[in-house]
Amino acid sequence: MPHEILGSGVAVHVWADGPSERPPLLLVHGFLGSAHWFDRLTPLLAGTFRVIRPDLLGHGRSGTAPDGYAPQDQARALAEVLDRLGITSVAVLGHSLGADVAIALAELGAPVSALMVVNEGPDYTLATTPAVNSLLRLPRIGRFLYARLPASAIRSAVARFFAPGFAMTEAFSDPDRPVLDARAVGYECFRATQDGKEQYVADVPLDIRLGRLSVPAFVLFGQQDQTYRSAESCARYRAVSGVRVETIAEAGHSPAIEAPERVASAVRRFLAE
Repeated sequence: MPHEILGSGVAVHVWADGPSERPPLLLVHGFLGSAHWFDRLTPLLAGTFRVIRPDLLGHGRSGTAPDGYAPQDQARALAEVLDRLGITSVAVLGHSLGADVAIALAELGAPVSALMVVNEGPDYTLATTPAVNSLLRLPRIGRFLYARLPASAIRSAVARFFAPGFAMTEAFSDPDRPVLDARAVGYECFRATQDGKEQYVADVPLDIRLGRLSVPAFVLFGQQDQTYRSAESCARYRAVSGVRVETIAEAGHSPAIEAPERVASAVRRFLAE
C-alpha cells in the first residue's frame, strides 16, 4: 500500500507490502528509477518480510530535496522515514545508487541490521559511462538537451541497465515505466545526484566503507553488468573481511528485474544465516 511520509521535510512516497509483524526489509532503488524497479522482486519477499520501498528524493512520486541529492542527503530522509514508521531494526538492500544510500544510512547510525549491495561498483574507476551522460551534464547545453530527450533515447540509455539482449518489454507491467521514471527526475536532481555520488565514493570507496562498518554485508552482482566491470568490482569486495559476494551469470546491472527469483533466494539465504 503506497503512502506519503515526511523525510527531511519532504513528502517521500513509500510502498509497504507484507504483514506488519514480519521483519522489515528496506529496498532502495537506483538512479533514474523508482520503487517500481522492485515490482518483480517484492511479491517474492513480502511473505517473509515487511517490504518497504521508498522513492528517493527527486525520483518517482517523492518531492524534491531542499538541500541536496548526495547519498548522505537521501540517507537522512530515509532515516526519518524509518523513525516515523517506528522501525528499530531493518535490513537494507540497495541497487546501484541505492547501495550508496544504504551504506550512508548505516554510517548515519540508523538501525541497519544488514546491508545488501546490488550491482554497485566500489568507485568510478570501475565504471563505464556513456558519452551522452557527459554531454547532458554540461552547464548550459545539458539542461537544454535533457528537457528534450526523446523516449527512444531514454530507452536506449536504460537498456544499458540490463544484460545485452534482455527484453525490456518484460521488465515492467507498464512498458513506459523507464521513460516515466527518467522524466520524473528534474535536471537539478540529475546533475546533483551524480555529483554527490561521485564525491561520496571519491572520498571513501564503498569497499572501504563496508569494511569500516560493523554490519553484516552481502554483495550481489550480475556478471553481464554494462555499467560496472563485474569481475573487478567483486574482487574488490571479496578482499574485504566478512563481506559475502555472489554473482548471477545471466543478469546485468538490474538482477532484481532480470532474475528476481535468484535475488529473492539470495536475500532470504543471507538474512537467515
